[in-house]
Amino acid sequence: MVPGITYIETTDFCKGSFIEIEDSCTRDIRAWNFLVSCGAPEAFAVVEDAIMSTFPSGRADDLRLKTDGGSQFTSTALRDGCSLLGITLEAIRKRKPEDNGIIESLHGNFRNNYVFIRETMSFVSAKLMLAAAVRHYNEERPHSSLGYMTPGEYRKSFKQVTRKEAVR
Repeated sequence: MVPGITYIETTDFCKGSFIEIEDSCTRDIRAWNFLVSCGAPEAFAVVEDAIMSTFPSGRADDLRLKTDGGSQFTSTALRDGCSLLGITLEAIRKRKPEDNGIIESLHGNFRNNYVFIRETMSFVSAKLMLAAAVRHYNEERPHSSLGYMTPGEYRKSFKQVTRKEAVR
C-alpha cells in the first residue's frame, strides 16, 4: 500500500490536504480523507481505515507501506501505530518521486482529471467532488496496468483467484 498527500486550493480554507492510501496491487483507493491540515494523527487515521477495510482481523502482518519523507509519515506516533497494526514503513529517497511512481501517477490523475478541470470551490464542495472522484476512480475508470479493468473489477477477480487457489 502507498499513501500520498496532494494539496488542493479551496475558496475558504486555502489549501486542503487530500490524503489517500492506494493498494499497489489492485490500484484501488482503500481509504482517503480531505482535511484542512494533515498531521501524523490524521495520516494514521487514514492508514487505519485502509487496514480495517482490507484486513478483517485489523492487522496487516508483513504489509509494507511505502511513504515519502513527509513529517506525517516519519513521526514516532505514526511509526508506532503502524507497528501495532503489523505494518512495516518503507521510505523513498529524498527528492526521488520516481521511487513511488504509483502514488505520483494517482496524484497526477486526480489533479488533471478531477481537480484542474473545475473552478476553485469551497472546502465542502471539494470534499464532495473528491468522494465522487474516488468512486469513479475505483469503480468506473479502467487502468491499463490492470488489463483495462477498473480497480474494483480487478479486486473482485483477484479475490476469486485467491479463493480458488486456497481450495486446492
